Amino acid sequence: MQRAYLLLFVLENIVRDLITARFLESDGSDWFEKRATAPMKRTVEERKQKEQRDMWHTGRNKEQLYYLDFGDLSKLIINHWSNFEDLLPGQPWVQSRLDEAEKSRNVIAHTNVLSSEEVDRLEMYVSDWIKQTG
Repeated sequence: MQRAYLLLFVLENIVRDLITARFLESDGSDWFEKRATAPMKRTVEERKQKEQRDMWHTGRNKEQLYYLDFGDLSKLIINHWSNFEDLLPGQPWVQSRLDEAEKSRNVIAHTNVLSSEEVDRLEMYVSDWIKQTG
């Protein structure tokens, strides 16, 4: 399970880094306000408020993007495709990889064991993403 968790950690963070880099480049430091949907902004606010109540627990990254769910990442990319189309091969490619990775993420997050085939698939998706984005 350590391998699966590490692969998910890498994939999720390189996707978040790509989104941040692309939107910082086009919109500057207030990119989240310009690009996030209203439900995404509500999620961030609710999670930040909860963190303030539970100050005894380590919080998330201070960047708003890290308060969103994994599934929101593909939404951001697809909703703003013009920022990514020069780098990624197509919306279906992004959607399928991130949707399938999210399924594996949910299995692990709910303390279940991921099959070796699914771990191999995650490894392939991480490799694909890195090859595609450099």
